[in-house]
Amino acid sequence: MTTFNHFYQPGDAGLPTILMLHGTGGDEEDLLPIADFIAPKNSKLGIRGQLVEQGMTRYFKHLPNGGFDLESLATETDLLVTEIKRLAQEYQLDYDKMIVLGFSNGANVALYAMLHDLVPFKSGIFMHPMLLTDAEVAGASLGSVWISHGILDPIVPERIFNLLQQRLKEAHADVTVFEHEKSHEVTMPEIQAAKKWFEELK
Repeated sequence: MTTFNHFYQPGDAGLPTILMLHGTGGDEEDLLPIADFIAPKNSKLGIRGQLVEQGMTRYFKHLPNGGFDLESLATETDLLVTEIKRLAQEYQLDYDKMIVLGFSNGANVALYAMLHDLVPFKSGIFMHPMLLTDAEVAGASLGSVWISHGILDPIVPERIFNLLQQRLKEAHADVTVFEHEKSHEVTMPEIQAAKKWFEELK
């Protein structure tokens, strides 16, 4: 059985659990300071990507040309979803109502799972995500989604970010967009905007 390194911080059992999925090179506690700032009362569950490329942790592989390995993406997403289910049972968490907090690689794998209808939860905060494949809306119906983008980001070109917005709207998501004039980094105004969105989430 595949096992992932994970981190769990209990909170108010009546509130949705925050599922933390880190960016490339991160770990299961990487997003905890942001999660605690945005949702101080909620339980937190962080899961580390089990793949390592060039010394950095990831949730799925890249191809030699820098593109995404879609076979790895599908396989690793299935394994990750299975692990999230297992941990939800272990800690008696409401799997259906989890809210994602993802950055970059972690945001990408979560959105891939949601757009492919592989998970029951529908909402989240996705910092600097991108669309991984061109055909991702297979009957998925999402909830409220907050996404961010850096205008100077060389990793996520504006065209790709705009295509992601289009796919999310096709999946009936209520999309909130935050943009800053920086690159592929998380800024304090970005975190504050995500917190405001979260506090207004129904």
